Amino acid sequence: MIKYFASDLDGTLLNADYAWDTILDEGMKAILRDGYEFVVTTGRTIAGVKGCEGLWALPVYVIVMNGALILDKDKTTLFRGAIKKRTVAGILDAMPHAKLEFFTEDKILTMLPRKKYIEEYMKWDIWRKKVLDNGKSGYLDEYLSRFHFQAKREEILKLDILKINGLELHQDKRADLLDRLTMFENDIVNASFDSNVFELTDRAISKASALMFLAHRKQWDKQKIAVFGDGGNDMDMLMSFVHSYAPENAQEQVKKVVSEIIASNDQYGVLKKIMQIVADNRRKHTPI
Repeated sequence: MIKYFASDLDGTLLNADYAWDTILDEGMKAILRDGYEFVVTTGRTIAGVKGCEGLWALPVYVIVMNGALILDKDKTTLFRGAIKKRTVAGILDAMPHAKLEFFTEDKILTMLPRKKYIEEYMKWDIWRKKVLDNGKSGYLDEYLSRFHFQAKREEILKLDILKINGLELHQDKRADLLDRLTMFENDIVNASFDSNVFELTDRAISKASALMFLAHRKQWDKQKIAVFGDGGNDMDMLMSFVHSYAPENAQEQVKKVVSEIIASNDQYGVLKKIMQIVADNRRKHTPI
């Protein structure tokens, strides 16, 4: 019997506007009241999950930055894994002109000036929809307040970097950057949710490894965990658990590895599937 649920956010659990809404909030509260456990598994930062205010307030586990940071239900840190400093230095040397973001536990550093960053990222439709088209008043300034722009190399290397993101919309330039990253393949893994970006973490870190860590720590039966995802950074997690689901809007490569394809995120496919599982358990009179 499934007792634990773990889901990606963007393109999976969240609605079509990449947001947490009343339907999701009420549904998740009902699931938790029934005694089930829920784990957020996302490439977002802590601040990115906090942007889903109702979700952050719930007693759920949170895996952010593709597994580099794991938070307990009370939001205390259970695990954090940084990229080796020599690897960060090597990436800075190998990709001096790349549009990179360096993530610590609580901030984002980039060598780009603020204006240049906005100009480059607004060309990416996903960023534009999530940030510029966000209906919340003052959201752009709120979002950018997380950043330290025009960061110096020495500033970046002083900090523990948990994740590195890069954006390149031009195919040839992107191919060149990915080729340069191969020299670090023994130290990092690239698990990106979109083909226009790369998301780098330490080689040992992934959503799958983070969820396995949490399951071991909490003594959860792996066979009772259901996982949901839609993108490349969900693949390892989806292939590591028997009960795996992808929404209809998921990438084709993702839909090929899951046990079931469910309704798309704009139809609340994940919430509906979880509620169906809960209802089935109730009909079978199976205690949690």
